[in-house]
Amino acid sequence: MIKDLSCSIHVKKNIVNELNTNKVSGTYILYGNDKNRLFEIALAFGKSLNCEVLKNDFCGQCESCIRMEKGTHGDLELVVGENGIKIESIRNLIYRASTSAYEGKNKIFILKDIENMRIPASNALLKTLEESQKGNFFFLLTTSLNILSTIKSRSTIIKISEMKREELGVSLEEYEFFNRKAMEILEYKKQNFNIESPVDYFNIGKFMKVYFIDKNLENKINIYKSLRYFVNNLKWSSKIDILYFIDEIVMNLSEKNFLNEILEYVASLNSPNLNLENILKAKNRLRIPINIKALLIKIFIKKNI
Repeated sequence: MIKDLSCSIHVKKNIVNELNTNKVSGTYILYGNDKNRLFEIALAFGKSLNCEVLKNDFCGQCESCIRMEKGTHGDLELVVGENGIKIESIRNLIYRASTSAYEGKNKIFILKDIENMRIPASNALLKTLEESQKGNFFFLLTTSLNILSTIKSRSTIIKISEMKREELGVSLEEYEFFNRKAMEILEYKKQNFNIESPVDYFNIGKFMKVYFIDKNLENKINIYKSLRYFVNNLKWSSKIDILYFIDEIVMNLSEKNFLNEILEYVASLNSPNLNLENILKAKNRLRIPINIKALLIKIFIKKNI
C-alpha cells in the first residue's frame, strides 16, 4: 500500500492527492538521487491505477498488482536506454499509447533516466504527451531536471527527497555506507548483512559479475566495500595495482549505467585521495560514447581530466 512506501510522508500525500483527483490521463516527472526508489514509487502509482481491490491505492495481492510487480502486466511498458532512450523506443511507445488497454483499465508507461534522452526522442515524446489519450499515464524518472522545458510544463513534477537517517533508523556510518539509498538500507536492515568485514578490492570484478546475475544486495555491499578499501588506500597503491583494479571493473561492467553508480559512490566518499571535480566531469561524459578504461585511468591515476 502507498502508506508502506519508502518515501517521506509529504511524497505519499502528493501521490494520494493525485490519485484522488481521478484523472483520466497524466504525465509525472519523478526526480531524486535514488533510482531504485523512483522506480518503486512509479510502479506503486501504476498499481494503484489498476488495482482490482482498492481504489486509489494498491493491495499488492490481486492479479493485477502481482503482475505489475513481476513486470508481466499487459498494460505496463518499461522504456530504458543504456546510453539514452532512442527514437525507436519512443516510436514503439507511441504505437502502444495509441492502442486500447489490453486489460481494460489504464496503461502505464515508465521511462527511466530521461535526462539522457536523445533530442529526437524527446521531441517525439513531447508530441505524444501533448496528444495523450484517455487511460495513458506516463512516469518519467530522472536524477536531474535538465530536460526539455516543454516536457516539464506538460508534467506534474514530484521531488523524491532522500529519507533522513532518523526515519530509516540507522547509524550515520550505515547511512553513509549506502550513500543514503533508502531501499538498500531497508533491505540491509531486513537481511542483517555485514558491512564491516573487509574484502580484497582485487575481487571487485568477481562481485560485479555475480551481482549482475542475481542483483543480490550482499554482492553490491561487497562492491561498495571494494570501492571504499581501494579509494582509502589509493595513495599507497602502485600503478600496476590501480590498472588491475580498473581492468576488473571494465571487463565485468555488463551494465554501462552501473558505471554512473560507481562514480557516484566514489564521489560520496569525499576522499582527499581523489579530485571530486574530476569525478563530476567524468559523470557528465557518460552521456556520450567514451573509452571507459581511459576515463577511469584519468580519475584514479592522473591529476586532471
